[in-house]
Amino acid sequence: MDERHVPEKYREYLLAREQNAYATTLDADALAALAGLNGWDDDSPLRFPILFQDKIPLSSLPPTYFQVCGADPVRDDALIYDEMLKEAGVKTKVDFYPGCPHGHWAFMPGIEVSDTAVVDTMVGVGCLLGKEVSREEGGKSMVGVSA
Repeated sequence: MDERHVPEKYREYLLAREQNAYATTLDADALAALAGLNGWDDDSPLRFPILFQDKIPLSSLPPTYFQVCGADPVRDDALIYDEMLKEAGVKTKVDFYPGCPHGHWAFMPGIEVSDTAVVDTMVGVGCLLGKEVSREEGGKSMVGVSA
């Protein structure tokens, strides 16, 4: 999200960009560089799905799964969007990793929280598909990761 697109009632909760401006793996400078290099259109619903709500009501969206890292500058984007979807009656699932930076499972493979996130991904995708996937099944689907 961009602060301009966040509904007023949630703006006070958009703190992560400031709180995690110097986070590892993705910080404020990296976000700015990505925006500049990619030529993102900050008014495009393809860039910010929240902008689709004028054309497509949030209540018509499919179940959504979020993995949210506590030390991520875009943490609150996910948490706010999750809340908006829940308020619209959309089924959501959130897995939260306190203190972890953006993409920790890719940058720090093999540590317990990263392995947990990889297994959570399999369980979360199962949820999106309407299939209950146990942690054991999710772990088995990932080579080298145990539940």
